[in-house]
Amino acid sequence: MAIKGPEADSPTPVKPPPPPAVKSVPVVEQVPVVKQVPVVESVESLDSLESSAGLSTGLGTPGDSVMSPGFQKKKLRDNPWDGPLMLGGGGALALLSFLLYFLWGSLTQGTALEIFNLAMKDYQTVAYTNAMDKFDKFIKRYPRHELISEARVRKSLCTLRMVSDSKRSPEKSLELAQKILPEIKDEAAFPKIREELASILPDIAEGFAIEASDAGTPSDAEALLVKVDEALVLVHNQEYVPPSLLRSRQNQLDRIGEATTLVLRGINQERDLLTAVRHIAESIARGQTREAYETRDKLLAEYPRLENEPRLTEQVEKISQKERSQVTTVAGEILGEGDLPKPAGQHVVLTGTRTTARQPSSGTQIVVKAGGAVYGIESAKGKVLWRRFVGYGTAYHPTPLQTAPGSDVLLVESHSNALLRVRSATGEVVWRLPIGELFNDPQIWRNRILIAAQSGKLMSIDTEDGSASEYAKFNQSLTVAPGIAAQRSYLYQVGDHTNLFVMHQDTLACAEVYYLAHAKDTVVVPPLLAHGHLFVFENIGPDFCHLHVLKTDAQGLKLKQAQSPTRIAGHVVTSPVVDRQRLVVTTDLGAVRIFDVDGTKSPPLSEDIEGKSDADSNPVVGYATVNRADLWVGRIGLSKAQILAAKAQLVVVWSGFAGDTFVAPAMLRNKSVFHVRRPLGAPGFTVGSNDADDPDQQYWQTDVTVPAAITTLDDSGKPMVFSQKGAFFQITDEALQSGYLAPVFADDQSNISYTAGLKFGNVVAMFSPRKAGRLLVFDPSRSTTEMRSFRLNLPDDSASVPIAFQDAMLIPLSNGQIKLLDVATGSDKAAPFHIGTTAGETVRWNRPVVVANGSQIVIANNKKRVLRLGLQMQGRPRLIKGAETVLKDQVVTPLAELDNFVFAGARYDDADVLLSFSAAKLVPRDVTRLDGRVTWGPVSSGGRILLTTSKGELLCFGSDQKQKWSVDLTHGSPTGEPLVVGSDYLIATTGGAIMRLVVENGDLGGVTEIGEPLHGTPLLVDGKVAAVGSGGTFFLVDLP
Repeated sequence: MAIKGPEADSPTPVKPPPPPAVKSVPVVEQVPVVKQVPVVESVESLDSLESSAGLSTGLGTPGDSVMSPGFQKKKLRDNPWDGPLMLGGGGALALLSFLLYFLWGSLTQGTALEIFNLAMKDYQTVAYTNAMDKFDKFIKRYPRHELISEARVRKSLCTLRMVSDSKRSPEKSLELAQKILPEIKDEAAFPKIREELASILPDIAEGFAIEASDAGTPSDAEALLVKVDEALVLVHNQEYVPPSLLRSRQNQLDRIGEATTLVLRGINQERDLLTAVRHIAESIARGQTREAYETRDKLLAEYPRLENEPRLTEQVEKISQKERSQVTTVAGEILGEGDLPKPAGQHVVLTGTRTTARQPSSGTQIVVKAGGAVYGIESAKGKVLWRRFVGYGTAYHPTPLQTAPGSDVLLVESHSNALLRVRSATGEVVWRLPIGELFNDPQIWRNRILIAAQSGKLMSIDTEDGSASEYAKFNQSLTVAPGIAAQRSYLYQVGDHTNLFVMHQDTLACAEVYYLAHAKDTVVVPPLLAHGHLFVFENIGPDFCHLHVLKTDAQGLKLKQAQSPTRIAGHVVTSPVVDRQRLVVTTDLGAVRIFDVDGTKSPPLSEDIEGKSDADSNPVVGYATVNRADLWVGRIGLSKAQILAAKAQLVVVWSGFAGDTFVAPAMLRNKSVFHVRRPLGAPGFTVGSNDADDPDQQYWQTDVTVPAAITTLDDSGKPMVFSQKGAFFQITDEALQSGYLAPVFADDQSNISYTAGLKFGNVVAMFSPRKAGRLLVFDPSRSTTEMRSFRLNLPDDSASVPIAFQDAMLIPLSNGQIKLLDVATGSDKAAPFHIGTTAGETVRWNRPVVVANGSQIVIANNKKRVLRLGLQMQGRPRLIKGAETVLKDQVVTPLAELDNFVFAGARYDDADVLLSFSAAKLVPRDVTRLDGRVTWGPVSSGGRILLTTSKGELLCFGSDQKQKWSVDLTHGSPTGEPLVVGSDYLIATTGGAIMRLVVENGDLGGVTEIGEPLHGTPLLVDGKVAAVGSGGTFFLVDLP
C-alpha cells in the first residue's frame, strides 16, 4: 500500500485530524524547528524517499556522486603526497565530505519527522497495524532521534489499543496492559499517554464488570470480579494515571463500583438461595415446618426480590403441603364461666344526654363500644342502661348473636383476654370464657363462635354455654380471624404468612392449603366468600392493597386464582361489605371502591360503580354500612351516598360532623342511624342518633368516657366531679344507688377540652387553651348552679399548665408572657411578666411551683432559665422577677418544693437526673443520677419528694436529695397526686388500683383493685376513698 507524502508547498509536517476515540496528539509542536530542506514532490514508498536523497546505502560512495564516468587519471608522482594537486585535492575532499554529511543529516531529519507524522496519522485514525509498522521502522532507523521514546511508547500503545478499543476481550486487554505498561512506564515520553490510559484502563475494568453481571454461574462471576480488581489496580496506579486525570472518569468508576456491588450481592444471593433451599428441604424432611418458614423469612428479609423465585416457591409449596399434614386437632374441653366478682364499693357512670327531637320507635337498645368500655343505650332517648369496662386494647365491636332486636351480644375483654356473652338490655353476663392468650375478632357461624388465637389455635365455641371440646393447632401464628360462609361447610383461615388454610367448620380438619405467598402482618381482615369466589385483601405496599380473587368449587374447595390482583389505594383494615352482588371496600386513606361480583363471568370481579378511588395522605380507619342503595361511610366525618346503578355512579347526598372521627360502623334501624364518634378537639366520645332519611335531624346525643378535670368536695363534704368537657356532677346518695348520673350543668361549647381544674376556696375554675383560651367557673355562692364562661383572648393553644397563685390563676404562655387572671372576672389581676423573646421564638414553660409560703413562684423554661417571680402590689399590681439563674441542664418535669428547695428532673442523653436548688436564691445543688427517664413527678407530699421512672419504680427522696426508698410499680403508675392519710400515702394508679404505702419506708399497707385505669387525685369521703376512672366513672371504695 502506497503511503502519500506531505504536499510540496507545505514545508511543515501535516497535522492529521483527531480520531473519534483518541484525543488528537499534536505532531509538529512536539519537535524543535529544523532548517528547511528540499521536499520531495512525490514519494512512492519510504525506500524511494531514501533513494531520492542518495542515501539508499548509508552515505553511499562519494566519488559516484561528483565524478563523471569518463574521467582520466593523471600519472602520479613517485611520492603520492607530493604535488600541489594532491595537497589541494585532499582539502577539497574533506570539505566535500563535510558538506555531504550535513546534507545527509538535514535530509534524514526531515524524513524521520515525516515517518513519525505518518505513523501518528495512522494512530489517530485507528489504523493501528499501519502505525505500528511505521513506528517500528522509525525505531530501527533512527534510534537516536529525539522522538524515539515517544515512538516506542506509541508502538506499545498500538498493541494495547488494537485489543482494548474493540472491547471484545477485556481479559486480553488486561494481560497486555499488565505486560506492556511496566515495560514503558520509565520512558521519557510515557506522561504523554497517561490521558489515554485514563480512558483505556477504566474501560477494561468496566468490561469485566459487564461480563460479571451477565455471568451464568456465581463462580464465573466471582472470577470476573477478581479481574475487575486487577484492572482497578492499574487504574489507581499513580505511575500510570495520576488522580487528577481520574476525576473526569469518576462517573464511570462509580458505575463499576455499583456493578461489582450488585454482582457480589447476586453471588451471595445465589449462594444463600441454594443454602436456604437445601435447609428448607432438610427441615421439611424432619417435619420442622416452622424452622423451614424461618429459613425462608430470613432469606427474604435479606433478598425481598426472591419471593417469587421458582426454586424457592417450589420449596414453599412443599412446606404448605407439609403444613396441611401437621394441622392437628387437639382434644381438651373448656367451659364457660360466670362473671368475675364485682369490685367492692360503689360506682357512678357519669354521662350527659341532650335530646333535640322525639325518636321514632327503633327497637329496644343499642350496644356500642367507646374508648375502653361497652355501653348499653336506650335507642329511643339515648339513656345509658349499663356499662362494662373491656379494656382500651379491645378493637372488637359488640356483635349480636342473632339478627332479632334485643338479642344477646358478644363482647371481648382485652385486659383479661376473655370472651363474653351478655344480655343486651342489662349487660348481665350469660357466660365468660377466659381464652388465656391474645386472640383475633370472633366470627359467628350458626351456633358456633370461631376464634383464631395468635399462638396458632383455632377454636370452635358453643354459643349456648361457651364450651369447646377441641381446637385445631397450626404451626404458625394466626393474626386474623377466619373467613366464614353461611352456606358452606368450610372456613378460610389465613396464616400469619404464606398460606391460606381451608378448614372444615365442624371438625376443624384441614382440607387443603393454598399458597397465597403473603408476607407477615399484611392480611388483617378475614377473607370474604361470595358467589363462589373468595376475596382476600393483602396490604402489600406502604400505601396500597391487593385484592385477590380466588375461585372455589361448589363445596368451597379447590382454590385457584380467578383473575389478577386488583390494586386499591390505602390499606384495608376493616371488613369490606357484601350486599347482594356488590362488594364495597373502604381503606384507611379514604378510598371507596364498589365492585360487581358475577361468578358466571370471567373475570368475575369488575368495578361497576365509580366510587372514590383517590386517597388522602393520612391513614384513618373508616367504616362502611350498606343498606340497598344507601352507603354510609364514617371516617373523618359521616357521609351518606346513593349508589346509582343505572348511571354507575356514587353520589354523596349528605355529610356531617366535619372533623369528628368515627370509631364504629353506623347502625341502621328502621329510619334511624346510630353512630359513635370522637368530637374534634373535645375529650371522650359521643353516641348519637339521626334520622336516616334526613340526617340533619338529630334525635339525641350522649357523651360517654369523658375524663374528669378535677374532683373535689363541697362544703358538706359531698364529692363534686367536673369533667373535661365542662360538665358538673354532684355525687349524691341517690346517684350511688342508681349507678348513673346526669350533669347538673354542662357547657354548651362544643370541641372544647378543659385540661386543668383548680380550686380557690369554694370556687372551682377550669381552663381550656383552645379557642383563644376559655375559663369556666363554678361559684356555689351564686344563686344559680350554672357556671360562668369567659373568653380570655389568648393566643390559641399557647398556654402551659396553670396553677393557683394569690387567689388567682397563673398561666404561662408560649410567647414568653406569664399572666395572672382573676377567676371571678376572667381579666388580668396584675400586669403580666414577660421574658425577652425574639420574633417567632416559642417558650415552653414547665409547671411552676409556689414557694415562700405562697407569696412567690419558681418557674423554668426550655431556655434553661429558672426564675422566681412575686406579686408587687404598690401602684398597679404586677408580676416582677425576684431572681434568675441559668442551669447547665434542660428541665423536663414539673417543679416541686420541699423545705425551701425546688426539685426538678433534667434530661441527660441516656437517663434523667434529679436536681434541686434553693428557692430563695436559685443556687443549684449536686444532681442525683436516675436509672431511666422520669415518667411522673416530682411531687412534694408527706415531707418527701416522689417520682417514678421508666424502669417501673416509685422513688422517694428527702429534702437532702438522698433516696429513702423505692417500690416496684406492679399495680401501675401513679396518677394525680398522693393523698396523705395519717402516716400513709393513698395513691391511685393507671393500673386500676388504690395503693396504701407507708410514708416512712414505702411498705405496702394494702391494695384495692378497681378494675379499670384511674385518673386524678383520690379523695377521702366519710372514711372511704373516692377516685374517678379515666373513662369518667366515679368510684367509692373502702380504704385498702
